[in-house]
Amino acid sequence: MAALNQTGTALTTFSDWGSWVDVAAPGQAVVGPMPGGSYASWAGTSMATPFVSGQAALLEAEVPGLSADKVSECIDQSAVKLAGNPVQFGAINIPASLKYALTHH
Repeated sequence: MAALNQTGTALTTFSDWGSWVDVAAPGQAVVGPMPGGSYASWAGTSMATPFVSGQAALLEAEVPGLSADKVSECIDQSAVKLAGNPVQFGAINIPASLKYALTHH
């Protein structure tokens, strides 16, 4: 899992990258709720991971019974290539992955 910058067009300077990394997701200036009703901003691949976990959950909800391999296929095959191909497939594209799942599975 790699982390995308705020524009979603490139990896952050702190992100890991290479052919062993399948996809990238938002990982810089990710805003989320805090206890007491406030919000905070974080950065890191640990912020990118929940985006892909949520994407996998949406795919399973849309097409019940998808195997883990099929969920990965939907995520990977719908990803948007990044300039210079710093990761194997690219940036996640949740709407495209749902469409891929519906048309291929």
